[in-house]
Amino acid sequence: MVEFTYNNSHQATIGMAPYEVLYGRRCKTPLCWEEIGDQKLYGTELVQVTIEKVRTIRDSIKATHNR
Repeated sequence: MVEFTYNNSHQATIGMAPYEVLYGRRCKTPLCWEEIGDQKLYGTELVQVTIEKVRTIRDSIKATHNR
């Protein structure tokens, strides 16, 4: 998710998103992040899982930045 966000965020130095530079078109947002056969999550359970994933991503970015 971090890579997707970075590749689709506007970069002032090049005047567009990195994905757009590489492929010549805008990237479409993926509609489904689950693997085939994964159990579907709904409501508060989905929110909780997403919050945990964001925390993990933030911790990884912080650890990388501190090196």
